[in-house]
Amino acid sequence: MKKFLKVCAILAVILLLFGAALAVMASTVGGRERISEAVERVTGGRLHLDLGDRGIPFGIYWKEDWMYELDTSNIYDEDYPLMEGDTTAAIPDKDVKKLRIEIGGYSFRTAPSADGAFSLTAEDVERFQCYVSEGVLFLKAVNSDVPGLTFGKSEGGLTLYIPEGRYFEQVDIELGAGQIQADHLKAGEVNLEVGAGQITAGELAADKLEISVGAGQAKLPEMNVGAFHAEIGMGELVGSGSLREDADLVCSMGNLELTLAGSRQDFNYELNVSAGNLDLGEQDFDGLAVKQTIQNDASKDMRIDCSMGNVTIRFQK
Repeated sequence: MKKFLKVCAILAVILLLFGAALAVMASTVGGRERISEAVERVTGGRLHLDLGDRGIPFGIYWKEDWMYELDTSNIYDEDYPLMEGDTTAAIPDKDVKKLRIEIGGYSFRTAPSADGAFSLTAEDVERFQCYVSEGVLFLKAVNSDVPGLTFGKSEGGLTLYIPEGRYFEQVDIELGAGQIQADHLKAGEVNLEVGAGQITAGELAADKLEISVGAGQAKLPEMNVGAFHAEIGMGELVGSGSLREDADLVCSMGNLELTLAGSRQDFNYELNVSAGNLDLGEQDFDGLAVKQTIQNDASKDMRIDCSMGNVTIRFQK
């Protein structure tokens, strides 16, 4: 799946020209530092931009090799068999408490089970693994032939049938490219990682949700979440629903849009805007090196860090 992060890095270098132009406008030390932080964040710490006193690039340093390649040799567990082609298989429950899904270059979806048991179907899948170990259901499938960045239809697909209403202690889903449709998930903790491709998780219910989007898309309609952490590189996250606890939102060069239940007064805010745009309710915050704290005496806090992207937070009231 690391191959697709290579695309993210290349795009980051291209957009570096845009960042350099913004650096010229950044007349404050804070503005220059924030732009440097944004470039380093979106490249995963591999590119450091050293700005001069007037915001002109003084130096560019590669911290490590960023030429990722897709390595399928490490994703699969040699203790379990590989499957391929068109397959339908029952999955022993074994008191499944957690899900760990890793998909690259295929489509994947979850569906309610008709017989109340776990099962899997695969169509035109090069090779994959599905097994249960110590209460964790693992599903791993990577297409080594998938080209670069794709938001369209992938070559093959997998469907995991889950007993309806099943609650998991933890769900981890990692998408390299392709598409994932995982609706009605219920878990204590959910971690979603999107390098490229598109993931949709409708009516997601979790006590804690963490999501990172590199250059892909994530859609979270009608979510019901406790603590929420989202980090967007150059991709997009669009979500709606309710946040019951604190939220931490970081947007480097992408787009983040949330439509939340309740009103703006339900949160206290810590806002940091470097050179991007932030729409919070009916108020706009844009410009360079904007920092502001808004205290509403609310029980929940929201931290928004927008470097060179766009963040839009709307409220239903």
